[in-house]
Amino acid sequence: VHPITMVQITETMLRKKAEHNEGCLSTLEELTLHQMNIEGINKAFIHCCPNLQIVYLQNNLIGRIENLRRLRSLKYLNLAVNNIKKIEGLERNENLEKLDFTVNFIDLQGLMTLPRLKCNFNLRELYMVGNPCTQWPHYRAYVLATLPQLKKLDGKEVTASERIQALQELEAMKAELKIAATREAAEAGVVFEEPNMGEEEESDSDDDTATVKDKSGAKSKWSIESRHRDYQKQLKKEQKEEEEKKEAERRRDPLWADKERAKQRRAEEEASGVYRQRNEGKWAFDIAETGTTVTVSIGFPKFMDTSLIDIDVQPLHVKCVAKGKTIVLAVPSEVRPDAATAARSMATGALVLTLSKMHPTEAPTTAPCPTPKVVEPSPDKKQLAGAVDFRHIAKPSEALKPSDIQSQEEVAAAAAKANAEQLKQQETESPTFEDDPEVPPLE
Repeated sequence: VHPITMVQITETMLRKKAEHNEGCLSTLEELTLHQMNIEGINKAFIHCCPNLQIVYLQNNLIGRIENLRRLRSLKYLNLAVNNIKKIEGLERNENLEKLDFTVNFIDLQGLMTLPRLKCNFNLRELYMVGNPCTQWPHYRAYVLATLPQLKKLDGKEVTASERIQALQELEAMKAELKIAATREAAEAGVVFEEPNMGEEEESDSDDDTATVKDKSGAKSKWSIESRHRDYQKQLKKEQKEEEEKKEAERRRDPLWADKERAKQRRAEEEASGVYRQRNEGKWAFDIAETGTTVTVSIGFPKFMDTSLIDIDVQPLHVKCVAKGKTIVLAVPSEVRPDAATAARSMATGALVLTLSKMHPTEAPTTAPCPTPKVVEPSPDKKQLAGAVDFRHIAKPSEALKPSDIQSQEEVAAAAAKANAEQLKQQETESPTFEDDPEVPPLE
């Protein structure tokens, strides 16, 4: 069989399926994971969803029941249309009420593991339609005698009379079942191993390639291997359809060739580490440089969430990816990526990157201003203090008398008189001047 890509249960998957519970897993009670090609039940159930009560896992590729024993609140488990070959791993689910194994691969050897469900005292319904073990003539009687707590088997009510009759024939049916299982294993070409009735087996030694029988006794094509082959064919078919869909889109897009070349060029750039400048988002940008730093400003939209921006700072370029669009800018000087800082403007939303240079240049130095010297007075000289009368500054022989000091009004009147005399003199000296005696003189 060729390798097949299987699906594993993850926390992300569980949260997507828990949308009806607002994505909360700790209080989740019902979970649906059908038709997802899940290969196995991992421990995500135990750690994430401890309070599950209803679990739908039908139509997957699960080959073993495991990692469910801590789900103490589990009431209904649907494992229809899977690859299960024996019953195990449910001994501690004491609240289990309904169990569905429809269309699996539980053969007679797997039917011998049915007593493990005796611990599930609350089990009321069991469905095993479509399993190879149902072809055994005493299948129903053996199940009813082994699990007396059942009220309904394969959708049919259990009567008291058939339960009493089954209990009377239980020991004979056990011996006959062992013989039939040994014969079935020999015909299938596998070694018969009587199952261990312990709480849980460590490994599954059954051969997944064993075929089963239908009611006519002929070998059937329905097997675990055939389910894997069908899944592989379906996967290849989906991949082919996806390729055809992409090819149709390429034919409709006239610029497809240019886009493919651009993608190839970007892949080559990432592989070589040499980037070309580009601005797919058409964002405004600015690069400023000082002696020690390089500042790169990119005008991202104001309401773009910062978590959508991926920044990659390299010694010779800066790369930012926002909402699938890339901007690559070369820096003018080699910078230190480990010393870069990023911030966004609260007003405009612009991204500002401050990059420290690898080899900073020193700023030009200027000569310091000389410090003025302070001349301290000699201690032998007497310092002046208080108010000074300017009349005492001149020599005694040159001192002004109080009568020599004029007031401001006297000074203004003298100036006006001098200006009038000068104007009169200019008029008398003019050649066109005529002295009219009737005109009074200017004062």
